[in-house]
Amino acid sequence: MAIKETAKAVTPPTILRGARTLRQRLRKLPLAVAKQTMAWKAPILHRRLLTRYRCARPIRVMFLIHNTGSWKVGPIFARMMDDPDFQPLAAVCPTTGGELAAVERHTADLARRYLEAQGFPYVDFTVCDAEQTRAEIHKLNPHLVFFTDPYKAVPKHLRHELLASRLTCYVPYHHQVMSYANNHQEYNKDSDNAFWRIFVPHEESRRNYGTNRIRGDAGVIVTGFPACEPLLDQTAPRYPSPWKLQERPKKRVIYAPHWLWSPDMKMATIDTFGAVMLRIAERYRDDVQWALRPHPNLRPRLMKDSEWGPERTKKFFDFWQNSDFCQIHEDNYIPLFQTSDAMIHDSGSFLAEYLYLRKPVMYLMSEQTSGKYFNDFGRRAITACDVGRSAKDIEEFLERLLMEDTKNIERDRFFNEEILNHFKMKPSVKICQEIKNAFS
Repeated sequence: MAIKETAKAVTPPTILRGARTLRQRLRKLPLAVAKQTMAWKAPILHRRLLTRYRCARPIRVMFLIHNTGSWKVGPIFARMMDDPDFQPLAAVCPTTGGELAAVERHTADLARRYLEAQGFPYVDFTVCDAEQTRAEIHKLNPHLVFFTDPYKAVPKHLRHELLASRLTCYVPYHHQVMSYANNHQEYNKDSDNAFWRIFVPHEESRRNYGTNRIRGDAGVIVTGFPACEPLLDQTAPRYPSPWKLQERPKKRVIYAPHWLWSPDMKMATIDTFGAVMLRIAERYRDDVQWALRPHPNLRPRLMKDSEWGPERTKKFFDFWQNSDFCQIHEDNYIPLFQTSDAMIHDSGSFLAEYLYLRKPVMYLMSEQTSGKYFNDFGRRAITACDVGRSAKDIEEFLERLLMEDTKNIERDRFFNEEILNHFKMKPSVKICQEIKNAFS
């Protein structure tokens, strides 16, 4: 150790920095080679499987789900259930990577509860070991597998092995409003290069895949965002109210805090506004009913944070759960959105999704976030929102809401120019038709 420290002391800083950079690149080299190999092999696999499955009916489709937050394919699943050309099945997967691994049982319970409420058939892989899961997949023999998360959040046999042996599709788990680093983490992962089809929400997504992905935009199709179909469907069935019963009518406001803050990217503003929102919720308790819609990763992230920790995190969530004018909603957010009056948040995907309803919405920013991580589509969405940078901004937003003074020309413009164009035909219809055409 002494020799190592002495060498550091006498080596010029520029050489040390160069050595660190070289070491980092060498560590990444095997991953880069593996990604290039996958990008080369994937089209060969896809052609072979399509030849084998040509004219297959019904098309057996497996949808992977390990948390409801990344499940954006409900309308596709429902449409396939009503189409004799398809046989869909959901697969509840264990979470073994990322923040959600700490609350795996809770997220699996939410997934099962959602699937049962929707009447979607499913198989539960959380009670199977790797060999049992492989055997079950072999027996089910799906023609097609939908991924709802591109990261390494599930075990290898439910990710890498399926990517390397099956036709796979991906619907992004968010509305792709962000841009950060060199965009490779978003558009050029190994999974991005392995997917047979990627169904994206808007043209900017396709361009970003084309620019950043090894395989370019091959197999990338602009369909619109299927998760938001129910938000535009005026004939959709009304759900039972997800809100707590109140003594008198109140405005219903969703608070949806994000979880992500790290040295290279920060979206979350809960460190700035978490305590502020508690005080504001208390102050407006007679006029506003609140629903906390936390990002699935928020609770485990706060539990580990040195400024929050388990005790403060518990107090924060207990307030929203136990106050008679508040609640926590972690189930299907569509009915919550439909029956709300406004939202305050710092989310990524919700930035675009809530605008489908043309309701008042405030996007929270701090000095550290400042909106610098958005792509052009995301920046256009921001212009359709009120922006909150202080407690005063939030309170003024609520006062306007209570006075029904919520007209926003930019919100209407975003809806007409950025959303409606993709819904002349429903995204789920486009996706199902694309799959049937490919299998014909």
